[in-house]
Amino acid sequence: MKIRIPSPAMVVALIALFVAMSGTAVAGVMITGANVKNESLTGLDILNGSVTTNEIRNGTLRLVDFGGKLPQGPQGPQGTPGTPGTPGPAGPEGPAGPKGSQGAKGATGPKGAPGASGAKGANGPQGPPGLSGIEIVTGKSVNDSSFSKAASAKCSAGKHVLGGGAYAMDSLNLSAVVGDGPANGGKAWLGYAREVLGSNPQAWQLHVYAICATVPE
Repeated sequence: MKIRIPSPAMVVALIALFVAMSGTAVAGVMITGANVKNESLTGLDILNGSVTTNEIRNGTLRLVDFGGKLPQGPQGPQGTPGTPGTPGPAGPEGPAGPKGSQGAKGATGPKGAPGASGAKGANGPQGPPGLSGIEIVTGKSVNDSSFSKAASAKCSAGKHVLGGGAYAMDSLNLSAVVGDGPANGGKAWLGYAREVLGSNPQAWQLHVYAICATVPE
């Protein structure tokens, strides 16, 4: 068993106790720590309870002085947080999550710029022949005071009538066209006129015209 060495304050207290118990024969002698030989006092020389915390210098007791065991004290206050550590490297990419539901339709974006012109396409097939050789031909009746007259305008050979008309040349305005239209299988225009406002003593004449052209079969 290891013997504990008392502190100088404890030694002085023990000497004072010894002088008090020895009477006046030794009272006149002052015993200090210098009069006590190191390691000469043992635990048996110290009265239990005679040494208190006031006689023990702070920092002089060690763990071995308590048999290697000390009771656990209360938990201290939480310390301040430490400095954050350096971020670690990024982990591997996780698997793709399930497809979410379709969101609401967004607003229409601005109109984009026109694209470049495409290449010229191939020529289409030739269309059927169109009209050709358009002409206007005229015809007229006799110029007299007859009650009614008829006249026609005939197209040139190989041409068909596209349209036409008729009018009466009467200075008294007593005659009028009463009918006109295509005739001769669509190759002429025929007109009819007569006196409609009374007998005309003067000569008058019916004029007819036709618009003709070569029409592809």
